[in-house]
Amino acid sequence: MFISLPDYEAHVPRGLMPPKAQCWRALSLSLCTPWFVMSARFEESEDFISTFILASDRDVAASLESLQGEVTSLLYMQPSSIAERIDWQARAIREVWLAHWVDDPQAEALVFVDSDGHEISGLFSESPGSLRRTKLLAKIGSGLARVVS
Repeated sequence: MFISLPDYEAHVPRGLMPPKAQCWRALSLSLCTPWFVMSARFEESEDFISTFILASDRDVAASLESLQGEVTSLLYMQPSSIAERIDWQARAIREVWLAHWVDDPQAEALVFVDSDGHEISGLFSESPGSLRRTKLLAKIGSGLARVVS
């Protein structure tokens, strides 16, 4: 999750923002877990690309499901601990899959495939060896990608 505090708020003239919106100069993370950066071009404003930060894989799935437009990029922000510090690595995601566990076909999970073909799943970047891909949710190529229905 992302945390905002009153001291982080940026004061932007109301006329420059959507109704009830607030702007923040900074956000902090409540946990050192992966998160996502998704950019999309919406059908109503094809000349403008919006960028969102998303806290979980489920947030990505929900966004893909409701998106009225095209995903232009999806980054998986992965923490890696080195000694007493945390480094962040960005991995470009090219495919998002719905998957099921081999030993429990009722349980769903998401599998992300990065630009090098590596598969990622779960809160701690597990290798999804015991997952079976069942439905392609999105394919994000070098050009614009449409959400697969």
